[in-house]
Amino acid sequence: MFKNLTYKKKIKYLLFGSVLFLFLSYFISLNKTIDLMFSCAEKKEILISVSNAPEKIQSIMNRLGTIEQSIGSNAKNDAGFQEKLLGKISSYCQEQKIILREFPQTHWYEQQDYTVETYTVVLEGSYIKLLKLLNMLESEHYGKITSVKFESQKDYISNITKLTATIYLQNIKNNKKHES
Repeated sequence: MFKNLTYKKKIKYLLFGSVLFLFLSYFISLNKTIDLMFSCAEKKEILISVSNAPEKIQSIMNRLGTIEQSIGSNAKNDAGFQEKLLGKISSYCQEQKIILREFPQTHWYEQQDYTVETYTVVLEGSYIKLLKLLNMLESEHYGKITSVKFESQKDYISNITKLTATIYLQNIKNNKKHES
């Protein structure tokens, strides 16, 4: 059968057979090998990422602690926090000649696994001293200052303008931590 063919046709059949052989060898053996090679590379990447998992966990826990501290969930979780806050504010007021006008009862709000405590403080004094108090409260992690309302009121009897600041300080506590 191949004896009667010309060299051109023999070369065409040889090329066609070679291409067919390459496709068959790829789909029969090389396809599985290449898939296994990519799978092995993926497994190596996973192994490398898992090998430094303790460092990643520690880093995430540190960031979580920083975030909780900034929102106030770790801030002084004992029962006497309101007294400590009042003591700190009153000692600062005595040093800086600021008047503590009001320190009403704490407002509590619970939602799902969290409790939000809101402390309200009304002070009277100069703007700079009130700002320094705000800075001190936030830098010493007494909670997150959510709002400050400055008001100037004119006392018509003494003809003096007084600056008052209403400070809203919040702590967010995770209730699940305290149960377990």
